[in-house]
Amino acid sequence: MDSGQVLICGMESNTILQVDRDGKQRMAEVVTEEDGVHWPISVCYRKNKESLIVGMKDNENIMVFDKEPLIEELSWSFNKQKT
Repeated sequence: MDSGQVLICGMESNTILQVDRDGKQRMAEVVTEEDGVHWPISVCYRKNKESLIVGMKDNENIMVFDKEPLIEELSWSFNKQKT
């Protein structure tokens, strides 16, 4: 995330998207409904742990995902942590 990419919540699409700093280019779907995300309303990237924390509407729980690097420099994949 150091190069200015932004994470946004796609509440109705049940995704967390990574876009460029201008918000014009979609770079990756970082987390999707298949990962257990439903109505995401908040997302936080913890750089020191290389993980995502996702809060969801109508749910008292949060989900934590560990970073799993992909081949492409700007694409990320996250694995759900067991909590």
